[in-house]
Amino acid sequence: MRYIDFHCDTLLLNNFPENAETLYQNSKSVDFRRMKNADCAAQFFAIFLPTPNYFKRNLLEVPDDWDYVTMQINAFHRDILEHSDMIGISRCWEEYQCNHWNKKMSAFLTIEDGRLLNGSLENIKRIYHMGIRLLTLIWNNPNCLGFPHSADSLLMTRGLTSYGKEAVTMLNDIGILVDVSHLSDGGFWDVIELSRKPVIASHSNARSVCRHSRNLTNAMIKAIANTGGCIGLNFSPDMVSVHSENTIQDLAAHLRHMISVGGIGCPAIGTDFDGLHGDLEIPDCSAMDSLWEYLTRHGFSQNEINHIAHNNAERVIREVIH
Repeated sequence: MRYIDFHCDTLLLNNFPENAETLYQNSKSVDFRRMKNADCAAQFFAIFLPTPNYFKRNLLEVPDDWDYVTMQINAFHRDILEHSDMIGISRCWEEYQCNHWNKKMSAFLTIEDGRLLNGSLENIKRIYHMGIRLLTLIWNNPNCLGFPHSADSLLMTRGLTSYGKEAVTMLNDIGILVDVSHLSDGGFWDVIELSRKPVIASHSNARSVCRHSRNLTNAMIKAIANTGGCIGLNFSPDMVSVHSENTIQDLAAHLRHMISVGGIGCPAIGTDFDGLHGDLEIPDCSAMDSLWEYLTRHGFSQNEINHIAHNNAERVIREVIH
């Protein structure tokens, strides 16, 4: 089953060049070889901006954010170019289509944590010209755009900054997907009010199925669906089940709920591979077929599975990214 995954953190392997791993073949959960075997149509590769403590714990020098992003992009391009027979960079719908027609997978670049924008609208143009086509506005710490999800209900009400509101408008205009995963509830509703384009939650689940501050309420699911956006199903055990388990049955429960609340145009895939921990029934991209097989056996129509796997993501790519 051809599928699109809105989020993985596999580019973190580039932080340790001495391990000689590449995007073509590695010990992580995602690589080109296994993507191809699993019939992946497109993978969104996140450039996650680690905290300074991450680098210090791993005995690495703390880099400038822009230098770090440039390093990640260069490594990404190197691996794509070395395997251009099987995968190509995508920066718009037309490039995605061209890759598909040429029987290639597509690779989109994203940034997780907009802190490097540093309150400058010019920096949004800068990341666009660097090939970024999805911005996860925030991670787990406040930044120039707004505030993250929190177990503290008061903190969860905090919205976007004035710059964050301007940024949403510019991201719409320039053709970068606005991603609300990790954002506070207050920030989420600011995005919904401001965005004129489909909004996505690249790797989030349903809060009524698993109560986690990273997951979305029913009202949020409906709001994303009403923008024409979609929600990437996150495989992280603590966001899938109250027992912190990841079973395909649990994943299917989130998909059923998203469809019942937001409609068939709502659910998509956003595995969060290589950014999650715990026991996974689907441990890497090579096992994606087990999800489609389970859904087929347990009452999902082929039309529903097609929407989850690729149709919804393709619609958003076509309508927003340019």
